[in-house]
Amino acid sequence: MSETRESNSRPALVAVALLLLLFFVPILYVLSVGPASWLANHQYVDLETTRVFYWPIIKAHDTFPPLQPVLQGYVSLFE
Repeated sequence: MSETRESNSRPALVAVALLLLLFFVPILYVLSVGPASWLANHQYVDLETTRVFYWPIIKAHDTFPPLQPVLQGYVSLFE
């Protein structure tokens, strides 16, 4: 009987793991812009490569004015 429970719970566990992954990866991507900015400013990473990788965030910053102070404040924490 315990084998049935384990085999039934595996798809649920995979589904939960995928949902958590889909939730946290975008958050980690946005949060990584601060450390990436620091790395680029200290020439550990090429600035142009950083701009290419973070172009969605840069585009959002440029086109959505309420987001600008939030992103600028967050990135300034890493200066």
